[in-house]
Amino acid sequence: MNFTQQEQNYYELIVDMLDDGIIDDSERRLLNKKKDRYGLSDARAKEIEYFALQEIQNKNKPKFNTEGEEEYYELLEDILEDGIIDDSERSLLNKRKSKYGISDERAEEFEDYIRTFKEVNDIILNKKNADDLLEQGKSYINDENYEEAIKCFNNAIELDPNDWVSWHWLGRSYGGNGNNEMAMKCLKKAVELNPDDADNWFWLGDFYFFYIKDKEEGIKCLKKAVELNPNDTDILELLGICHKINENYEDAIMCFKKAVELNPDDADNLERLGHYYYDKGNYEEAIIYFKKAAELNSDNARTMLRSLNVL
Repeated sequence: MNFTQQEQNYYELIVDMLDDGIIDDSERRLLNKKKDRYGLSDARAKEIEYFALQEIQNKNKPKFNTEGEEEYYELLEDILEDGIIDDSERSLLNKRKSKYGISDERAEEFEDYIRTFKEVNDIILNKKNADDLLEQGKSYINDENYEEAIKCFNNAIELDPNDWVSWHWLGRSYGGNGNNEMAMKCLKKAVELNPDDADNWFWLGDFYFFYIKDKEEGIKCLKKAVELNPNDTDILELLGICHKINENYEDAIMCFKKAVELNPDDADNLERLGHYYYDKGNYEEAIIYFKKAAELNSDNARTMLRSLNVL
């Protein structure tokens, strides 16, 4: 498998994490950060993780001293496919163990190895199935079929209860369906599982401010989102709008100036700045921003300029 340098770094991190056979919650959060930092898609990250797991399994797989050991191991693999060894299967294994001259310690080594990596494989399989449900749920949201989306995300969470992405989208689905209480519960869970994701704080802030009507908490969440991702114009725009609604005009203008600085070709932001200066009676500044918006073919900005006798 060919890797870029960043993919190689991601692969080596996974290998170190899988040294004990599992990737725990804190390690998973770190991987999510690295995945985003390296610009890896979810599909590519899963592909690298699966490859790393297979490499480790092949590397750590017990070396067989006799053909009997190999046959016993393959039988044990088949029996443990469902994770359980019943009494009749245990009796069969004991007979084969005696037949091939395999010690109890050696048989236990085989069993421990198979169980350990079966557990890891099951976790990865569950994650894959959960990811498939996640994508299906998103397609339902695009069609505004929130009931089916909620079913998908709930099923995904059953498979992977610590997947903050599923909790995030489940919250947004409940919000789309008008169940604000469940929306808040799920969005809070997403933030709890991944407090370093700006999008989680963005949507939590949006729901606090506009749906729960807790404006103070909404602005606090949006400020946290800006802190985590200061160059996201969508977050700055929403925070600016919330400040405007709260009549914190200076804070609103500061947010929109930053958004315009980051994206000077966004006519909507330019118009908002123009309107905010207009509302404050600062018509000279308002005209500056309306003109810039008009240059970007904004009919709304042209209307405002005509009202100011500029056009």
